[in-house]
Amino acid sequence: MKITVIRHFPTRGNLERRYIGKTDEGIELVTAHKDYAYLDAEIVFTSPMRRAVETAKILFPMSYKIVIDELAEMDFGIFENKSYMELKNCKKYAQWLESYCEKPCPCGESKAEFCKRVCLGIEKIKKKAKELKVSEAVVVAHEGTAMAIGESAAKQKIPYFDVKLSYGESVVFDI
Repeated sequence: MKITVIRHFPTRGNLERRYIGKTDEGIELVTAHKDYAYLDAEIVFTSPMRRAVETAKILFPMSYKIVIDELAEMDFGIFENKSYMELKNCKKYAQWLESYCEKPCPCGESKAEFCKRVCLGIEKIKKKAKELKVSEAVVVAHEGTAMAIGESAAKQKIPYFDVKLSYGESVVFDI
């Protein structure tokens, strides 16, 4: 099955370069984007976060939207809604970065926990796609979600930090 993951448009926190996971902001700016009409998506799966749902409504106004809770961005715990400048002197933040984000964010998720959750969401998409007899799916979510899919669910594994998406940009995975 092919899954096209599109990163949501930016929020105020994104533009301020903050860790935005559970903060449920709407989009601040509609960025230039490709014409995604070629996907002809009757159904679009989205993260439950407002920024993803709003982006899906803009890109696919006529498509039916299905929210998959497990596609939400990583829970950054105490780092949530903070910038590097605000965290650079925090010992716990330094330890998290030194672990290449493998350790859990304090009061949040580890990369492994996040990837496992996203994979549960992919299983829900696969089940729904089978019910609907579709072989391709469109997902509007987060860069972190795409990173987790690439490393954990894609047939051709892509290292987590090798998946890079600008706002409104897409990547296709075979899962």
